[in-house]
Amino acid sequence: MQLILADWLFFLWDPRPLEEIFQGHFIPLDCEFLVAKWLNNENVQLKEVYHISPKFALEQHSVGNWSRQHGLQWRTIGFYNRRKNLRGLELLVGVSEVRFYSRSVKGKIL
Repeated sequence: MQLILADWLFFLWDPRPLEEIFQGHFIPLDCEFLVAKWLNNENVQLKEVYHISPKFALEQHSVGNWSRQHGLQWRTIGFYNRRKNLRGLELLVGVSEVRFYSRSVKGKIL
């Protein structure tokens, strides 16, 4: 898996659900993709969207709101705390046993 490490802000005026808009598009777990969606009451809703895996549904988390009256109201939950639930994703890993040896000569560790 290639790490993207990107930040995106997408402004949206489309009234369709985000699942429908992003259907067929994969937004990786390590990409910070924010959607600013204009609401009918002249407020803007900020949502973070991503996929845990290409096989999983789009994850959506509200991260803030903006309005003319109150300005930006941002939730302070950190990036890793927002993404700590992998929704049952099974990770296949391999572990190799590694042994570290050190030898000393005249009191110095090599």
